[in-house]
Amino acid sequence: MHPTFARGSKITISRLLKLRRQAQQDKEPRVVLRIQGILMSLEGHTTGEISHLLKVHRSTVPLWIEHWNRYGAEGLWEGHRSGRPRRLNTQEREKLCDILDSGPVAYGWETGIWTSPLVRHVIAAEFGQDYHAGHVRQTAQGIGLLGAAAHQSSGTGGFEATAQMGALYLSESKKKAQSEGAVVVFEDEASFRQTPTLHATWAKRGSQPRIPSRGERNTQKIFGAVRLDNAAFIYLHQEDYFQWETYLAFLDQVVVPAFYRHRHRIYLVHDNASYHKKQETYDWFQANRRYLEVFQLPPYWPELNATERVWKYTRKYVTHNRFYERPEDLCDALFSRFDYVRHHPQEISGLFHSFF
Repeated sequence: MHPTFARGSKITISRLLKLRRQAQQDKEPRVVLRIQGILMSLEGHTTGEISHLLKVHRSTVPLWIEHWNRYGAEGLWEGHRSGRPRRLNTQEREKLCDILDSGPVAYGWETGIWTSPLVRHVIAAEFGQDYHAGHVRQTAQGIGLLGAAAHQSSGTGGFEATAQMGALYLSESKKKAQSEGAVVVFEDEASFRQTPTLHATWAKRGSQPRIPSRGERNTQKIFGAVRLDNAAFIYLHQEDYFQWETYLAFLDQVVVPAFYRHRHRIYLVHDNASYHKKQETYDWFQANRRYLEVFQLPPYWPELNATERVWKYTRKYVTHNRFYERPEDLCDALFSRFDYVRHHPQEISGLFHSFF
């Protein structure tokens, strides 16, 4: 029996790498695995070698290759069946355009960004068609939609490589924490402006989405900390400026009571904010060594702070392409999202896998 290999060229590899990035963004791990198998086959690995390296059954890889050689990228998508799903008719396409043009908030989502998985949900709910995210992108582009950056209208109203470095940088403190029975906690601060943060989203070709803005600089300041092993998150809304007094109050009144247990200290990891290095802060750390030990991140490496990922997640669901009439409305949205994460830590636990 002759060995089976995927067919393709250097251009094919470049295309597959792009598809893999899209599948990662769409949170399709099994599609990512299939694409990896095809890439390995193009490099000359046998099906037996691929199945061994990817820890899948020997009969699985030949099916991946057969589907790829016969159907191309569509053969790798989740739930693939030979042939395309039914195309949307003209009326359905116009309705989909209107829904996407109105924005995800108007449709009932809590985020201001249209993504392929969200559009997939819309197509399934409105038209009864189960599209893969790859079909969604093709459909959206076919009806004149594309990823576009939003634009503010005033008066009307990256982690993989750096995360690997973070895992290496924190390895010593994690080993010490395990031997002592301590917990690793990342702390950080963030400011969320009432002015919307802009992000690319699906929009009609030639039509840039416009997000209202009052032009005011109201800012909500948040202290936050996340426990690395179980994604437990705590926060404190700060009405004053960030300074050593408010920082120590957060540690003393929120962090230590939440994470310290008898004989299980906190290994606190924080950045190089000026008030983190004040003499008063050092004195407090020295006086409270029975509760926590402090580890300083290297300067200018916010990507190494796990709490930064919580802020990025929050902006996706709360501030990107979102308009808030009053500061109170922004606060309500922030606190609602934070409290949801506190009660459902699995929502953010996947953000920290690269730290282990």
